[in-house]
Amino acid sequence: MAFLSISIDICGSTEAKAKLRKHAELIATEPTRLYEEFQRQVLRVEETFWTLLRSEGLEIERLFLIKTIGDELWYSYDLEGLHDFEVHAAMAKVINALVGMHTKSFDLVAAPDRDPNDWENIDPSTLLRIGLPLKITVDQISDALEMNALREKYLKSHVASLLSPPERPGERLVQEGDPDFNDLCNRLGIAHRVVTSNKVHTTIRSDFIGWEVDRFFRLTKEAMENAVLVGPEILEAFDTHKLIALDGPKTIFPDGSWEISEGFFYVCISAQSRTSTGKVMIARKNVSADKLKGIGEDCPVALVYSKYL
Repeated sequence: MAFLSISIDICGSTEAKAKLRKHAELIATEPTRLYEEFQRQVLRVEETFWTLLRSEGLEIERLFLIKTIGDELWYSYDLEGLHDFEVHAAMAKVINALVGMHTKSFDLVAAPDRDPNDWENIDPSTLLRIGLPLKITVDQISDALEMNALREKYLKSHVASLLSPPERPGERLVQEGDPDFNDLCNRLGIAHRVVTSNKVHTTIRSDFIGWEVDRFFRLTKEAMENAVLVGPEILEAFDTHKLIALDGPKTIFPDGSWEISEGFFYVCISAQSRTSTGKVMIARKNVSADKLKGIGEDCPVALVYSKYL
């Protein structure tokens, strides 16, 4: 199974929540009310992501939310059934959409709970504005195992055994549609089970494990705010098929870590023709193996960001 793995994370989210908690005391409100305002911005991030993908002409039906990890969104974009040129086009379009995410503003304003039409009389000292920049990582994953189908197959018999008293295992016979069994499966995340008039419907959300998945999340630690970190699988595909064009002189960071140049990506329209994205800044480097715990090898990456930020 091949897909584009996309991580979108809020920078400094813990510090933001700490500020909200302190501000809640100042304005005599519950912290959870301000946390809800924070979460609304996270939802705006997600909504904006969907909109930008569609504006690139990507098939939204291929997009799948694998899970949320705190404030981090982990999405996949399915590449199955696509020709090579279509895969490469999807890579470039997703990167372009993700770069566009950084041109949007996701600002949280925490204020007293009051009539939203009464802003003229509000005390400015009771307002707290927090910017929420993003860190974004994207790469292709091809060798992952979908684990939740296996989890459901293995664990559901053990869930059934939990319904019997420990001292009398197997006492309770669990039949298909048993409401306690279905409820426990739902609570333990084995599967979402819904009973209709005469049938049990089971839904399992996909989740993935594998070396490439581990490497992907190690690389998210190298991402920087206001840029998209592109992983080694996409870079190899772009380099092999000459889909990156650099324009202008290269700049080397004083420590030699990043090599930066202006450039753009080609977007394949067919196997024989292509167009290009707008110009962006592309910074490349190798992440050493000692920064990628357990991965065992160096890893080339690129930061892609708007030249106007």
